[in-house]
Amino acid sequence: MGWLVAGGLALVVVRLRLRLELVARAEHELRGPLTAFSLALDAARGTPAGRRLALVLDAELVRARAGLSDLAAARSGRRAPPVPSAVLVDGLLRSSAAAWGAKVRVGAGAAVVRADPSRLASALGNVLSNAAEHGAGEVSVEARRLPGRVRIEVTNAVRGRGLDIAADAAASAGGRLETSLGPRRATAVLDLPVEP
Repeated sequence: MGWLVAGGLALVVVRLRLRLELVARAEHELRGPLTAFSLALDAARGTPAGRRLALVLDAELVRARAGLSDLAAARSGRRAPPVPSAVLVDGLLRSSAAAWGAKVRVGAGAAVVRADPSRLASALGNVLSNAAEHGAGEVSVEARRLPGRVRIEVTNAVRGRGLDIAADAAASAGGRLETSLGPRRATAVLDLPVEP
């Protein structure tokens, strides 16, 4: 009986090693193109078209790097640890909204939050992509500064798996994500503490 258990465990270990190797290969194959995209985007920033393209892609590249870091960390059974820094809400909001064609209304001024930029890009990108992909009608995003906080509202028919990912990312940025459903529209609210 012991030999059967040992043989079964050995088979599980071999299968697990094969899966981890596939994860490592997938990570490698994503890292190369993302690096090439980043380098091409940096080279293009000197032109008007390149600056417009950077506006659209900056937040999504940050979001993709977060996913890649999590994929690398998943081999150890964890997520990549957050690396908080000062993030200007307006820039991230405009970049994320441009990538998903959302109408932007910014009233947060020069609000800065202390969060991992990749987690924040993930939270906002997931909410916006869910609205654009699964909703109906125009997607709008509005940022407002409140005492000690920034409130970002995405309005459309918002739903999907990305909201769970966005809620986790918002929590790791020190904030929270709330959703509400109306008769014809839904709203996702990303609430973040402002950097003192």
